[in-house]
Amino acid sequence: MSITKTVVNRYLEKIAILSEDGIHALLLKLRKGVGRYTWKQLQTVLSYLDPRWEVKPCVGLVPLYEENRSYNKTFGFPQTEGNDFFIDHDREKVEAKHKEITSSAVGNLPANPQHGKLYYLDVSPIQKHPHLSEDIWVFTFKPWMGHNGIEVTSPTGKTFKALPRTYELIGRKQSGSSDQGEYRTIKIPDTGDTIIWLNKETDWLDQINQKLNLETFVPGQIRTRESTGSCPVCFQNIKARPYIVLHGYKRPGTGGTIGNCYGTGFLPFEVSVNGTEKYLEKVLRPSLQKAQERLSALKAGELTEIYARGKKITPDHPNWKNVFEHETHSLADNIKWTKGSIDTYTKLVQNWKPRPLPQEGAPHINWYVEGQKGHI
Repeated sequence: MSITKTVVNRYLEKIAILSEDGIHALLLKLRKGVGRYTWKQLQTVLSYLDPRWEVKPCVGLVPLYEENRSYNKTFGFPQTEGNDFFIDHDREKVEAKHKEITSSAVGNLPANPQHGKLYYLDVSPIQKHPHLSEDIWVFTFKPWMGHNGIEVTSPTGKTFKALPRTYELIGRKQSGSSDQGEYRTIKIPDTGDTIIWLNKETDWLDQINQKLNLETFVPGQIRTRESTGSCPVCFQNIKARPYIVLHGYKRPGTGGTIGNCYGTGFLPFEVSVNGTEKYLEKVLRPSLQKAQERLSALKAGELTEIYARGKKITPDHPNWKNVFEHETHSLADNIKWTKGSIDTYTKLVQNWKPRPLPQEGAPHINWYVEGQKGHI
């Protein structure tokens, strides 16, 4: 058994231990289509709904060529649309790669693929690139990869294979390993696509409603632009009555909220620039000064304690060098980002003028993005 399959089995070998109240809380969220869930949570819910639901490891095929479509257009080679391709000035290099891929090509995708194995379809002959003046050689192909995933089977026999997505696998094969070798990156697919399938192709929502003794969930009215405005800090479209209401918080289920966007309580950006000015004055500039002072102290050797993963690291610690470098780079990145934000918020303040509040049907204007472009 491969290491990846072992990991998939480990994800599924134990059902999450949840109380009756815990399961009901999950069911209430699932029927509304909100939240993100682990495989153990989903497996627990399905088992609770009907013991005939089955969740088990599987091996499926993932296309590795869809992410390259933008590159095809860039290279001006439209007949490669939907394919991968290999292109180079060196004809011998292209021929060697063509021989390698052709030797592994298949006429049809296998019914029982192997995890980590590449399958090539539709390998074209080598030809000169039709749109470039230089002698450039190219051929196209369609690569697929066998990869471990998770298969869900409904009580009525419908099945769905959850697999990693194309972009999650491209470029992650270990360097130096052969195309036919074991694909060693362990990637467990998330449950998102499976839940979409469950909602569309099975009656699991009916089962959930039956367990909860509730009618089918009907979403509330679609949110409109009425009484909304742009938050002067995050620039999202938020309800304003007339001040921007609470947003940007977390509600962990304790009855209260944790955190909120600094723009809460200010007038919308279309009406007043006060919230943007305060954020610039009270948050961004002090944050920049603090980061710059800390970086200077760190480089001067005045800072002899760094907390990493909850532990205090000092210069005599064997991991001090790595922690020091990480902290230095992190502070430098933070300073660069904060300076950029200060520049944008300053432009927003300097060029601010009153504007109408958002109207129904009109596109949302993100003033922060427009500020970076200079369109303010």
